[in-house]
Amino acid sequence: MRHLFAAALLLAPLPAVAQAQPAPAPAAAPSASVPEVKAALERGERLYYYDFASALATDDYLAKAPGGRQQVRGWIVEGPPQDTVVSFYGDGADGPRILYSARFDRGRPVSSHLAAEGEQQPLTPAQKALAAARDAAAVAIAQAKVQPCGAPYFNALPLAGERPGDPVRVYFLSPRALEKSVPGGGHYVIEVPPDGVPRTIHGFSDICIELPVTAPGGGPVQALGIAHRVDLMPTEIDAYLTLLSALPSRIVTADRTAWILEIANGAPRVAHVVPAAPQP
Repeated sequence: MRHLFAAALLLAPLPAVAQAQPAPAPAAAPSASVPEVKAALERGERLYYYDFASALATDDYLAKAPGGRQQVRGWIVEGPPQDTVVSFYGDGADGPRILYSARFDRGRPVSSHLAAEGEQQPLTPAQKALAAARDAAAVAIAQAKVQPCGAPYFNALPLAGERPGDPVRVYFLSPRALEKSVPGGGHYVIEVPPDGVPRTIHGFSDICIELPVTAPGGGPVQALGIAHRVDLMPTEIDAYLTLLSALPSRIVTADRTAWILEIANGAPRVAHVVPAAPQP
């Protein structure tokens, strides 16, 4: 399991206490251009816009179908951030069928449709794979008695793999409960390969912590500060929290490299990397 300590930055650099725990000695700091960094930022971007679109779609669906909550068995989110589709599905006589779908462009509603009973379409094979992975991962989370932070439920979001045959990554995110902070802990991922058997639950933090987005006096903080004891590069949750807070982030990885994430055109990107100072 990864271990993450996080704190909000006001005007001071990241406190030294955040680096108090010993970290493994890495061979070299990864570059901002390595594929793993790019992939993590892209996953974090998708998580943010998927999560945001799901919330908007829920409100729209319940407005269109006030008594429809009980019909929904689950939901699926697909596509890139600029063309995201949220689909709510329920049980049909011949399998799950789409009850409602909505399209978004980076969180902006584009269109939505509540399907009449005679026009409800079955899930596509890709949608069935996402739904099955989400169900399998949810069982694994429940059996492990993993709990969210600050809320009674997780937001569960499956992300399809980059290539055919890749496992589906199912994320369990602790929802934001307070306007003045974002949840730095309580986020998990489970990979579900094509055989449908979930792999090990992976936690991005071993503590529940709220990261303030407002200073004690009421103004905004300058940035979020996150320190890793194991990871050598930013994770998708770092990118997700950067977008969720609408703030830059300063991430100090296990080798003491500082990664500055910022938001450009609605997407997270590495603005600067400061290598660790040589140890005396």
